[in-house]
Amino acid sequence: MITTREATDVLREAATTERRSAEAYSYSRGAPFLILWGLIWIVGYGGMALLPEQQSSWLWLALSVVGIGVSIWLANAGAKARGQSGWRIGALVVIAFAFTYALFSILPPTNALQVGAFSPLLLSAIYAAIGLWRGLRFVLVGAFLAAITLGAYFFLKDFFFIWMALGGGGSLLLTGLWMRHG
Repeated sequence: MITTREATDVLREAATTERRSAEAYSYSRGAPFLILWGLIWIVGYGGMALLPEQQSSWLWLALSVVGIGVSIWLANAGAKARGQSGWRIGALVVIAFAFTYALFSILPPTNALQVGAFSPLLLSAIYAAIGLWRGLRFVLVGAFLAAITLGAYFFLKDFFFIWMALGGGGSLLLTGLWMRHG
């Protein structure tokens, strides 16, 4: 005969296993996006460090269009495999762009460094918010990304873009590889 305490322990262990499994699944679903955007950041911020401002602006535009398209495709493919609709990633992109446009309309940046720091900080907040529902690793990615962005902005201005290519893009890429395995 099983005691009430033993039954409670078994149910608690089952709930813990279910939570960990859901977290691992969320991490594996988020991993391709982190890898994609890590690679884009390496190329984009690397371009900002090496190219004239006008050329790096065009580079970022092209990279952003490709990245958004691939992100939407990844989201839709994953949602379709789960029998769901993948509209949320597209809606999130629209919200982020609308917010950025509105913010830059009332508080226009005065230099490329401010523009270069804005996107990682916005992404940091998004990752941290997602982590509140999907797991601690997303919160940690957001906090780390914000810390290295602010650190580079205030203390490494001369090396900001190369730091964001290697530190920011590299950390997204490595985190994506880490999360692939839950």
